[in-house]
Amino acid sequence: MIVPNRRYHIHIICADNDQLLVLDSLAIFFQSRAFLTYDVSSQLPKASLYGRQCIDSCDYALMLIGDSYGTVQRNGVSKCI
Repeated sequence: MIVPNRRYHIHIICADNDQLLVLDSLAIFFQSRAFLTYDVSSQLPKASLYGRQCIDSCDYALMLIGDSYGTVQRNGVSKCI
């Protein structure tokens, strides 16, 4: 349950790169309600670690799937294809 007057940490996981308008809309909607973090490029060596740390520390995780999801990796973080 979302409590009024509390700012939440929401980590956004975007499984497809064509979700820019959705990401913009979410940023505007949650502007005064939440602090948003986002997954970083899967090409970066520490991207999985960063994503996992954000998921572990956030209040809510929001996954945007789009038309396709990708593949699940052994470390529990998905990799988009």
